[in-house]
Amino acid sequence: MTAPRAYVIACLRDAEVGPENAEYLERIEATTAPHGGRYLVHGGQLVGA
Repeated sequence: MTAPRAYVIACLRDAEVGPENAEYLERIEATTAPHGGRYLVHGGQLVGA
């Protein structure tokens, strides 16, 4: 049986690069990587619907 897909969506506005952000990104990757998680989109400008 194949597990269903799941998505993590985040929109960080005016985020400053610092230790807290680095730790957050490391924890997200540590959560998703064991399940084959990867970024589909990373960076760029958000376009509203």
